[in-house]
Amino acid sequence: MDQPCNACKAHSEVKTRILVAEAQLAALKEEERSLRSRMNEAHDPMHTLPSEIASHIFEGIRTTTWYPSIQPFLALGSICQYWKNIAWATPSLWNELDFLLNPSEHPPNHSFQSRTELFQECINRSGVLPLRIYIYSSEETYSYPPWSQIRPLVDIITQPHLINRLTDSVLRLPTSCFLQLEGLVAPMLQKLILQTPFSNERIGFEMDLRSFTNDLEELAVIAMDLDRINISCKKLIHLEIEQCSPSSCIGTLRRAEALQSCTLKMLNTRLPDIGDVDIPTVQTQLTNMTIFYDGPSGTGSFLDLFSFPSLDSLRFVSSQLINFPQVSSFLSRSHCPLTKLYLPSCPRGRSYWPLADLDTLLVLVPTLSTLHVSDIIDSPSVADTFRTVFASGSTTPAVTNPSDSQRAVITDFRYAATWNAVDSFNRWAFISEVFSSTPTQLPKTIRLSLEIPAEEKDGIWVPAEAIEIVRELQLQGWEFVLQGHYRGRLIKSLVEVSVAHHQDEQ
Repeated sequence: MDQPCNACKAHSEVKTRILVAEAQLAALKEEERSLRSRMNEAHDPMHTLPSEIASHIFEGIRTTTWYPSIQPFLALGSICQYWKNIAWATPSLWNELDFLLNPSEHPPNHSFQSRTELFQECINRSGVLPLRIYIYSSEETYSYPPWSQIRPLVDIITQPHLINRLTDSVLRLPTSCFLQLEGLVAPMLQKLILQTPFSNERIGFEMDLRSFTNDLEELAVIAMDLDRINISCKKLIHLEIEQCSPSSCIGTLRRAEALQSCTLKMLNTRLPDIGDVDIPTVQTQLTNMTIFYDGPSGTGSFLDLFSFPSLDSLRFVSSQLINFPQVSSFLSRSHCPLTKLYLPSCPRGRSYWPLADLDTLLVLVPTLSTLHVSDIIDSPSVADTFRTVFASGSTTPAVTNPSDSQRAVITDFRYAATWNAVDSFNRWAFISEVFSSTPTQLPKTIRLSLEIPAEEKDGIWVPAEAIEIVRELQLQGWEFVLQGHYRGRLIKSLVEVSVAHHQDEQ
C-alpha cells in the first residue's frame, strides 16, 4: 500500500485535534450549564419558593384573550431547566390549547406534524383537567392542509378520554371532519363554535351530534346549514348564527325552549329556499337578541317568520340603514315587553329616520326604558331629539284608543354622534336650552358621546354655562359622559374640558 503523503497525515492530525477540541468544548458547555444552574439557584428568587407557589406564579401569565394559547408557557421552558421542570409539571398551564391550521409563515422546524405531536404532548401534560381546545385557520391565507395532515389532529381531539374533559371548543374544520364527532359523548361541553373554512361549502350529508351537544349551553354555527346538523337544544341558552340559510335555523330555534339570547349575523336570505318556507310563525322565549342587519332584503325578511313575546333587549348592529317600517312592524307584531333598544349609526350617504318615526317608536313600545341611538335620527337639532325622547313637544298625533295612549318613559338615554368641531358652539347650545328648561323630565343616566377627530387641534369649545349646568346635574345624581378631543387631548367628561380650559388660561 502507498504510504500517506504529508498532506494526508497533516489532515488526519487536524481532524483528530478537531474531535478533541469539540469534546473539550462540549465539556466546557456542560460545565457552563452546570454553573448557570448553580447561579440561578443562588440568585433566582423562584428557586427559593416551593414548587406549588412557583406553579401558581406561572399560571398568572395566562393571557385573557378570547382564544387560549400555550406560547407563553412554552417560553417558560427556555429560561432554565428548573423553570422548565416546574412548567412541564403544572397541568393547569396546558389545559387551554390552540392550533392554527394554516399559519401564514411556519417557524423553522415547526412542520404540521411536529405541531400535531406538540399538541398531543400538551394534552398529556394537562393531566385530567377540563380542556378548552380552539382549532382555527388564518384569514390571511387561502391555503389549507390536506386531509392526510389533518386526520391525525382530528384523531387526537376525538379520543373518548379527551372528549370527556372538553368544556369549550372552537372547531373550524372541513365539514367532513365533523362526522367523526357522531356518537361521541361530551358531558362537560358547554360552549361550542362550529365553522367551515369555506363560506360557500354546502353540507351534502346529515350529521347527528345530539350526544356530543347534549349538555351544550352556548352554540355558534358559522357558514354551516343547521338543518343538516342534528343538535341537542334542550339546555341551549345562547345561539349565534352567521352566514347560514334562514330556513335552516328555524328548526333549531323552535327546539331551543330554554334559549335566552340569540345573535343573527349576515343571514343569506338570497338563497332560493327562503321563499318556499311554509310554516307557522315560530314563537321563542328569547329575552335578548342582537341582529347584524343586512339591509331591507336581509335579516328583516327572516324576522317575519318569528314572534318574540318575551323579548326584553334588542340590539341592531348594521352597515346598512335600518328600515323603520320593517322594525316597527316587527315590534308591533311581536307584542314583546321590550325595555332596551339599541340602534346603530347611519351609514354615510344614506337617509335618516325622520324625527316623527322616533316619536312613533316611543308610543309603539311603551315598555321601553333604555334607548341608545346615534346619528340615525334626522332631527333639526339635538335639542329637538331630546325633547322628543322626553315627551317635551311630542309630534305624535293624538290617539283615540285609550290603550294606545301610553308612551315610553326613558330612564337611560345615550346619544352618540360625530360632530364637526367648527359647529361645536351651536351644537352645545342645546345643553343649556334643554337641561335648564326641563330638568325634571331627564333620566338619571344620560350619556352623550361626542366624537371629534384627533386632527382637530382646536378641539371642542363648551360654553361655561353648559359646564355649570352639567356640574349641577352631576351633583343631583345624573351621569353625563362626553368623549372627544380638546386641543388634541382625549377627554371623557365636560369637567375635564373645564379643567383643561382653565389650565390653558393660566
